[in-house]
Amino acid sequence: MAKWYEKAHIYGQTNLTEIDPVDCDINFWKDYWKRTGTQAIIVNAGGIVAYYPSKFKMHYRAAKLGDRDFFGEFVTAGREQGLSILARMNINRAKEEFYRIHLDWLGLKKDGAP
Repeated sequence: MAKWYEKAHIYGQTNLTEIDPVDCDINFWKDYWKRTGTQAIIVNAGGIVAYYPSKFKMHYRAAKLGDRDFFGEFVTAGREQGLSILARMNINRAKEEFYRIHLDWLGLKKDGAP
């Protein structure tokens, strides 16, 4: 039996922003995936910005997230369409508090600058 990644040839990737929980129309995406024959989606989940209600102290939640599980809503919508789903981590930035407390977790230049 073929594995999901052997069957999926048409991928879609979201690039969620911190304000998307306010305006995003999930039904638009469901229709788009259907019209384009999308078989798998790559969805922002976490990393520096969480798109779900993370309980970790310094895990910054998307500015307009509120109490929603925006990532979970995309997962549910994708599953309703029979899609394979990959969670994407974005590690491109950190808030200043995180930088001050965990400089050792960040990438540094040869001169020690972040």
